[in-house]
Amino acid sequence: MGLYFVQYEPHPPRRDVQPLSDALEELGAKRILDRTWALRYNSLSCEMLLDHLSYRIDVKDRLLVFKVSDWAACNALTRLNAI
Repeated sequence: MGLYFVQYEPHPPRRDVQPLSDALEELGAKRILDRTWALRYNSLSCEMLLDHLSYRIDVKDRLLVFKVSDWAACNALTRLNAI
């Protein structure tokens, strides 16, 4: 099971990220920055996770999924070791 970060950038900027937040919470993701979540996910690829989440965002929004093996954080909203 890998550790993934998901970053979301609505375009044009707006505050409503609830549909994506709900989908990420269903997967056990924790918010680590304002628009960045971390989760453990049993996926074969980042693209599979992206496909799972992309229907929850608007057409012009930006969504980035990446798998990480090393990380460090300062003042994150959630302790990464707890994820």
